[in-house]
Amino acid sequence: MFSTGSKLFFGLTASAVAGFVVFGFFQNWDAIGVVGLGAAICALALIGGVVVFARDADVVAGDTAAAA
Repeated sequence: MFSTGSKLFFGLTASAVAGFVVFGFFQNWDAIGVVGLGAAICALALIGGVVVFARDADVVAGDTAAAA
């Protein structure tokens, strides 16, 4: 299903989204903080997507071509 790396980055993305909402609510959507947290969300989601695509560099045990 999901590899360890993707779970890590998607969890970090979810916590950044929660921080984005809480910070935005309590600081009246201050532009600097919201843009910074939004950029962090985008970056973490992108890295999580790359890790899912690459399957966290897992190689099937029976694949002799990948092991070489």
